[in-house]
Amino acid sequence: MPTEPDNWPADPNGHVFLGRAFEILGKERFPDSWTGVDRLTCSPPPVLPVRKELATANDWDNAWHRLGSVRPDRLLAIAKPQTWFVDLLGRTKPHAWTDADWSMARNESIELFERLELRAKRAAAIRAEIVNWCQAGDLIAAVSPTVDGPISPIAPDAWNTERLATRFRTLQFPLAETFPPSGHEGAFGWIFITAASLERVRKLRNAKKKAKPYRSIYMKTLTEVIEKEGITLENQSKVALLSQLFMDKLKGIQPPISKHITDVMATIIREPESQRLRGGRPPNRPKLGKAPNRKS
Repeated sequence: MPTEPDNWPADPNGHVFLGRAFEILGKERFPDSWTGVDRLTCSPPPVLPVRKELATANDWDNAWHRLGSVRPDRLLAIAKPQTWFVDLLGRTKPHAWTDADWSMARNESIELFERLELRAKRAAAIRAEIVNWCQAGDLIAAVSPTVDGPISPIAPDAWNTERLATRFRTLQFPLAETFPPSGHEGAFGWIFITAASLERVRKLRNAKKKAKPYRSIYMKTLTEVIEKEGITLENQSKVALLSQLFMDKLKGIQPPISKHITDVMATIIREPESQRLRGGRPPNRPKLGKAPNRKS
């Protein structure tokens, strides 16, 4: 198949074949689950019905393949659905699917559906990214009639089409839309992505991943006070002091902050054990009671 990696064209100077670009972006976004064949994943076959009596002709055909993937030995004992089976001795007998056979086939169909559904969702996510970037002009695509031939840019508007599924399956683009019509009617060429634009969108995407999470003014103030006071496991400032620091730093915000809130903020930056010191004894030290009477 020409769209398989082994048959992909070499990358021209300054360009990356669309199939390889797809794989690069897929592996970066899904490093732990990308399979390398996600791009060609279609919608998974439906899950088999609970009972074989409810199966359609397509269900039976699906069940035959699913059972064969988990119990190929059973295929020697039963016939393909809706057919007569001829064994090695030439004897004919009808198929004899048991409930256990159907249950195994159905369980396998569920696992296959879940596996392919996740793969299809990953592929759809990468397709959507590429299409959005191409439509916006961030990712620049081009087409060439031959590997060593001229390369012509693909207009961003060309990605606003209903033929995207076919485009990503074949990795080709109609030449007549970018080259002079003469000699190119009905012909297709390989799609490439400029290496510079691919590197640019990869950097933009990675920058978004590394973006710092949002912190409210309260979270920022918590961090500032911890750093200023040098709060550590050994250095636990008093709640009253910390509460006043929070009150001073947050003065002027609307709605006004209450002392109850600043007390809570002061409490949560201290170790739980430090709260026990406020009772007058060090942590983990038992309360002293009366000395026991000593016998003379």
